[in-house]
Amino acid sequence: ADHFRHLKKNMGGSFPDDFITYLEVIIGGEKDLLECDSSSTYSYSLYFNKVMAAAGLSDSDIGKVKIWSSDYPKEFPICGYWVIPSERFAVENDCHDDQFPGSSSRDMGDKGSVLVKQKDVHSHRYFETQLFTRTDGNWKIKLLLSSYTFMDYGAYGFPDGFSDCKLCTGPDCGSCRSMAKATAHDPNACGYTVYSNGSWAQGVYTRTHRDLSIIKAMRQWMGLSTN
Repeated sequence: ADHFRHLKKNMGGSFPDDFITYLEVIIGGEKDLLECDSSSTYSYSLYFNKVMAAAGLSDSDIGKVKIWSSDYPKEFPICGYWVIPSERFAVENDCHDDQFPGSSSRDMGDKGSVLVKQKDVHSHRYFETQLFTRTDGNWKIKLLLSSYTFMDYGAYGFPDGFSDCKLCTGPDCGSCRSMAKATAHDPNACGYTVYSNGSWAQGVYTRTHRDLSIIKAMRQWMGLSTN
């Protein structure tokens, strides 16, 4: 809250209309501690509202501080009701952390899809379009992950050229798992560039954000033309 107080001061005394921020709060099994119990001093819902107000943030400013909804899409609202307005939450299908082996940040079950794990474009596209078309929450921030595929032998570094083992020097290079450079920008890409000759491609950018169905769903949610 004190950080937001200083930021507000440095921005002229209030957050501008287009101010956006969200706090990544992983609820896990601590829903009462972190969200549902308004008296909990660890709560990022009603208690945090009080702390922000005490720090000098107006109701309008507080409304612009969003919380990443780790209970989406399987368990929201985690308290059984919206402990703070749904407008205060930011929602997303798969996130960066979900992609890695052993990740336990959240369980989406059959309500979402992690593209680089399931390798199912049809399912992933369905859940991404659903994110923008569903109306059971009045979310103002909806996040879409465009990522990259991993190597089957366990290389997870970015394909930006800096995770290529050709650059490695020193005694530990024998255990290096290389991720070759891939071109990030492709003006002709139309989304889901994850296949090569009909097979799942390794070490390439997914470009989910370039998919026409998702773009149309996003534009419809924003009130823009889909033609």
